[in-house]
Amino acid sequence: MSKKRICLLLAAVFFLTAACAALWPSARSVSAAAEGFTVVAGEVTQSENSYGTAFAGTGAFSLRSDRTAWADKFGVILRADAEDSEGLNVILSSEKDVWYTSAAHSVRILLEPIGEGSTAISLFADEALLGEYETVMFNWTADRSYSTNYLCLGKDGDQWIFNINDAVIETGADAALDEVLAGFPDKCGFLQLENLGGPATLTYIGIQYGIPTGETSSPYEGFSVGPVLSSPRWNTVTGEELAAWQSDFGSEYTLTGIRNVPLNGFEMSIRMAHGEGAGGVMLAMTSLYGGSNWYAGTYSLVFRVSWDPSYEEGAAQVQLLIYHPDTESLGEEPIKLSEMVSDFGWFSGCTFEVVRLRGEWIITLNDQPLFRNRTSSEGMDVNDYLNFISPYYENGLGCFQVWEPRGVDGTVQNTGYVLESLSTAESNEAPRMNVTALSWIIGQTYRVGESVSIDLNELFADEDGDALSFFATKGRIENGMWTYLPGAAELLFVTFTVSDGEASVTERIWLTVEESEAASGGCGGLAFGGLWTIALAGIAGGALCLLNKRKEEN
Repeated sequence: MSKKRICLLLAAVFFLTAACAALWPSARSVSAAAEGFTVVAGEVTQSENSYGTAFAGTGAFSLRSDRTAWADKFGVILRADAEDSEGLNVILSSEKDVWYTSAAHSVRILLEPIGEGSTAISLFADEALLGEYETVMFNWTADRSYSTNYLCLGKDGDQWIFNINDAVIETGADAALDEVLAGFPDKCGFLQLENLGGPATLTYIGIQYGIPTGETSSPYEGFSVGPVLSSPRWNTVTGEELAAWQSDFGSEYTLTGIRNVPLNGFEMSIRMAHGEGAGGVMLAMTSLYGGSNWYAGTYSLVFRVSWDPSYEEGAAQVQLLIYHPDTESLGEEPIKLSEMVSDFGWFSGCTFEVVRLRGEWIITLNDQPLFRNRTSSEGMDVNDYLNFISPYYENGLGCFQVWEPRGVDGTVQNTGYVLESLSTAESNEAPRMNVTALSWIIGQTYRVGESVSIDLNELFADEDGDALSFFATKGRIENGMWTYLPGAAELLFVTFTVSDGEASVTERIWLTVEESEAASGGCGGLAFGGLWTIALAGIAGGALCLLNKRKEEN
């Protein structure tokens, strides 16, 4: 190839490279979507630092994100190198891919630097100005380690407050904010950021889930810090919520409840937010076997819920872990069953339930069965594992515990949890009378000197399929068969007590024993809890028998 052709080829390559560079953004420029953020307006460069993702611009710029936040417990953690900015908007939009001015609803916090390090705050809902405030707690420079800002807006009981770096400001806009909150689906919104003009660098660190209480120990009755690892950060609760907490940005933590809750009938409703990276949380029901106050060394049922950025939206991995006193010393694998669920209920809320029905243990998540038709490597299913641990729950009760270990990336993510309800009522069907069997029993003829026999397993039934035990005030019971030998004609009363091990019922039955072999069918009835309830056949037959007997005596 001649030198002339080589020069022409190099020139063409240079021209094409320059043309592509002009059309393609540089590696440091935010493209259509970078790290979950989209540039709505302005020119922005992106970089990573030890705190998070930094967005820098010399003039006005707007960023829309896919980051979900709680509208009633909204917060963001950021650093603002923006002393010369005309102001920053921190926004919560009710729609994911819509800039707040076009969304159905929005909440906007306008922060403007003013003299002597102070900040003017304006609060807007759907563009209506709700209030104006001032604080010295917001940091406009990012040259110090403590320049990170924790900016929260949410409900503290029935009152809406700002919490800016632990300084509390009452908004005085409770009714208006309640109204706009009702327009956010599932109480969730999406973070947006805006620099109104002038040079600024905003470093996004994460979403704040919940409003900090400032308490080092649990402010909630029945909950406390666990005996191992660190404590969580406690947040305020609203309405009927029981407790709220989140990890302390990298610290493993434990949480324990001292209130007893049932294994059979356990129900827990909880709002959970996953973090920016892979991680998981353990939710346990422990038997406290042997007086231990933590799951290790007990018989425990544990749900491990984990999330990874590679999962589809709404998905989670849910695993069933079973512990017994020797699990750790034997090096036994506690993870028994695992299932991927597509609609876990991140951010909006989910409900776990455990119930024993007709002798079978059933676990559900959001009313859908978990681990159905799944068998572990040990050849066991949900029913096998719960039958193994349930006898160690005294009176069927245990304690609720939570812990969050470090995730696969070595950190505990900025996740938040709100425990909305925790069942304290057992779900157990008490034994009951079989009316069909009763009608057969009272239709029989009972005579003096002949043994009276009733199969109590036929007369009583248990919807849960539990084994029943029986007691009678007269006669004897063997293998569920009640027998009695009458020595004289009588109106026979006998009271049966039937128990399934958790609940018991008492039923009173009466039978008529006659002397004459020529007498017609026997008579009987029953009373529930002292209130007489007699089968119609028993009423008519009993009355007739009594009249005949009195006529013979006269």
